Amino acid sequence: GNIRKDVMIDPVPAPDADVLLMEGTYGDRDHRPYAQTLEEFRGILRAAVATGGKVLIPSFALERTQDVLYQIARLEEAGGIPGIPVYVDSPLAAKVETVYAGFPAEFDPRLQRFFQHQGDPFRPRRLQYTRTIDDSRKLNSLEGAAVIIAGSGMCTGGRIKHHLDHHIENAENTVLFVGYQAGGTLGRQIADGAR
Repeated sequence: GNIRKDVMIDPVPAPDADVLLMEGTYGDRDHRPYAQTLEEFRGILRAAVATGGKVLIPSFALERTQDVLYQIARLEEAGGIPGIPVYVDSPLAAKVETVYAGFPAEFDPRLQRFFQHQGDPFRPRRLQYTRTIDDSRKLNSLEGAAVIIAGSGMCTGGRIKHHLDHHIENAENTVLFVGYQAGGTLGRQIADGAR
């Protein structure tokens, strides 16, 4: 995995080996500096607040959703963005959140201290988890700026497809991909500019 992520402990280099067989998603390129990614994210969120748009984030329920929540909360805390309503519309991500809270020792030491002294680091000020399909549907008529995080991460199923159907044509809204989009997926088609 990547080093210098804020949530998980950095990976330990592998010991010497004669042969190493691995699978990799981004094996053909380097990632840009993480600070640049966070600055772009901050700009997208600020623009949504200014225009009243929605930021639709197709996300994987495990780890990626929590990374996004963590970064939104830190941006709010630092004054980088104003408070914005954040909806996690993923039953699995809601369950993962409770698991994360039960195992703070598995995180980066800074995050462990945050859990001990400040509470849940994955809670932006205006966070809500949708629990039912009706709660999810209510987001269709949501007024003003908001972040909607929903599965699936590649838009192949899940509640994100519903949100795309209702919000993608509004030019004030943004679809923000925070994970790899494999070839042949709806997410890849959108990322490649399909209309």
